[in-house]
Amino acid sequence: MPAELSAKVVGKYTFTSVTEDGKTYPASQTQLAGGVNIIRESATTVTMQLDIHSKTNEPFLQGTVTNLKVMDTGNNEINLVNGDDIVAKGGNGKLMVRATYSDGTYIDITVTK
Repeated sequence: MPAELSAKVVGKYTFTSVTEDGKTYPASQTQLAGGVNIIRESATTVTMQLDIHSKTNEPFLQGTVTNLKVMDTGNNEINLVNGDDIVAKGGNGKLMVRATYSDGTYIDITVTK
């Protein structure tokens, strides 16, 4: 078991699926590609670099979120928290990143190491 919480999630992840309206679509059935890079800031904080784009390289979900707090939720799972918002959760080499649209609807993007 890693001594640091951040060590549980640091690394490069590849886009594997998207869930929208309760339906999950594998990457091969979408027009999306890319991934997420998690970088250690401290024992309990990380930076998340998002690069999810269309297969023709049009931006979809891109940007960097710094100072995300890594919280242990038990059962070898973690949450990445920004203020009061859980922006990603997972464990065992898999993360689910929630992207919320301006109208309040959302999609869940799954990435895997």
